Amino acid sequence: MTKQQSLLFRCGLFFAGALVVILALVLSTEGELTRRDAFVWSSIALMYLLFFTPFFFSAIDIKNFSGKIPKLSLVWFGIIMYIIASVAVILLLNVISLSMAVIIQAILLFLFLIVLYLALFASAYIAEQGDISSHLNEIKAKAKQLSLQVGKLPAEYAAAKTLLQKAIDDIAYISPLESANNLEQQLLSNIDTIAAMLERSPNAAINPSELEQKADSLLDKVRERKALRN
Repeated sequence: MTKQQSLLFRCGLFFAGALVVILALVLSTEGELTRRDAFVWSSIALMYLLFFTPFFFSAIDIKNFSGKIPKLSLVWFGIIMYIIASVAVILLLNVISLSMAVIIQAILLFLFLIVLYLALFASAYIAEQGDISSHLNEIKAKAKQLSLQVGKLPAEYAAAKTLLQKAIDDIAYISPLESANNLEQQLLSNIDTIAAMLERSPNAAINPSELEQKADSLLDKVRERKALRN
């Protein structure tokens, strides 16, 4: 089923249910609505609308998280709580006044809207953090691969090897930070450059001083990135 077909099916399902609610209203009131009836059926209509809210949203895929993170779990919780509370208010109409019932319903709706906002905001935040983390995860993954190459360097590259290992160790302690995107791009570029140099060895000899210079530059970038804080 395509997205368009799915949307049409959900819309059809929604309108079919709405017709059932309208039919039940007509048959139960016989065209005459008291204030109490108006409140009850308005509450039922609102519960129906809220119940269908999640059907017009979907789960989001987050990179580097296992599976899907359903951003609607909090919305469903809010809907269920709202429906339970609304039904309780309707059942208590013989105990509380109609004005009090309307006030309670208004408060419940306000609380649900807060829950809806928090659910959507939390999802957007998770997605954003996922993108930031994926960038840093790429750096750490490449640093691990570089560590394997560094370990194979002969004794003549001892100085460069020490600098590179220090940089790789420091990368492990870097935390995600949104404003560090440009600096992390430079880090990736430096790591790729050094990795490419080491891949050519021993077919093409590497100048120890050149490798040491590259290693020192990488370590400077890593320290600069570590110095950044949220």
